[in-house]
Amino acid sequence: MNTFRKQRSRAFSRIVLATAGLFLVWRIAALGTSQYYVDEASREPRYLDFSLAWNRGNPEALSLSGQLLVEDDSKRAESLLRKAYLANPSDSHALVALARVWSGQGNIEQADQTVEIAERLSPADVAANLQAAAYWLLRKNIERALFDWDRALQAQPRLSKQLFPVLLRIAEQPPQGQSGFSRIVKHLSPWWQDFFIYSTRNARHVNTLRPLYDLYQKTNRPLTTKDLNAFITRLQTDGLWSEAYMVWLNSLKPNQLSVLGQIYDGSFEQTRFSHGFDWHLPTHKGVEVDARSLFGGRKGKALQLTFHGDPVPGIIAEQALFLVPGRYRLSGMVKTDSIEATHGLVWTIACADGDKIPLADTERFVGSNQWRSFSTRFTVPPERCTGQRLYLHIRGSLPRDFKISGKAWFDDLAITWLQAGSVVDSQSLKER
Repeated sequence: MNTFRKQRSRAFSRIVLATAGLFLVWRIAALGTSQYYVDEASREPRYLDFSLAWNRGNPEALSLSGQLLVEDDSKRAESLLRKAYLANPSDSHALVALARVWSGQGNIEQADQTVEIAERLSPADVAANLQAAAYWLLRKNIERALFDWDRALQAQPRLSKQLFPVLLRIAEQPPQGQSGFSRIVKHLSPWWQDFFIYSTRNARHVNTLRPLYDLYQKTNRPLTTKDLNAFITRLQTDGLWSEAYMVWLNSLKPNQLSVLGQIYDGSFEQTRFSHGFDWHLPTHKGVEVDARSLFGGRKGKALQLTFHGDPVPGIIAEQALFLVPGRYRLSGMVKTDSIEATHGLVWTIACADGDKIPLADTERFVGSNQWRSFSTRFTVPPERCTGQRLYLHIRGSLPRDFKISGKAWFDDLAITWLQAGSVVDSQSLKER
């Protein structure tokens, strides 16, 4: 009898264990299937219903389902989101969605506090940052939206492609939009420089850029050359040459002011080559351009060009100028060594706006010559020529014309203003 009882007890235990095992297997399968449908919901939202059918307590499915219903069925959405948050208190996405529901119901204070909790819960969650920013944008709280976009961009810089156009539209809405950037600029967020440069190229009006530039100037770190050039280039493009020149002038250091003239650093002593109204040396395959120390009796440096026999069809060296209307003389020193080109090298002065008409060309430089002077006269017209450009290039029209070999040096480039038969030097112009 005892033996029978023992056998029955063991059989019952095996049945219980088998049943429990089957239940566990089914439960694991149900949970796995539920999660499978959650993963597929990004492709087909209706799969969330399948997920909840397999597991009514799946917090991710509850959260996603609630987020999808915020606009169409806020009551149902609130119920699902509450359950999602209770199942997973770290779900900042559910909290932001709940805040949207409560905001729509008029519970603004509760909604704002909920988003603030979500921000603290997931400071590095990019999706949560973007959701929080969207909430604050609906609340017309630009500064808080920028706070969350800043977090998202720092965590995922590639979002700049989607967010920079949005940020620029905000910057174009003074004064609230522009003032909202003050905290970001103050801390110089890593993406700020790229956004500033993006803005200089894409803003509809320069008025959008001026407040951003002013905010940048008030930081402890000066603008980089890249930032400064982008802003100056935009001012020049918009025909604001006077403002562009003053921005560039105010960026110069005392030692740089020492070579200031109608041509900046015409003796090539500073060798900054940083655009603005300084020298710009485009890169070409067939030429080496640099400022080198001189030998053979001349002191200081000169612009040295070494050509390798390849075509050089573009501008070799150039500088933006800001000359008032009047008559001028361009002069300089040149040395050539076996320069071979169909029509030679030439300096050209042209208007940078309007029709960009050439104002004058120098003589053409070819062959071999020791140091000698050259000059040419030109007139800046009173209209459609606010800014000018001085540039060195190879004269030609056919592809073969641009093939050049040899060496050339230029030094002591200067522009003087001619008025009523007298010469007013560059220093006089600076003091006007």
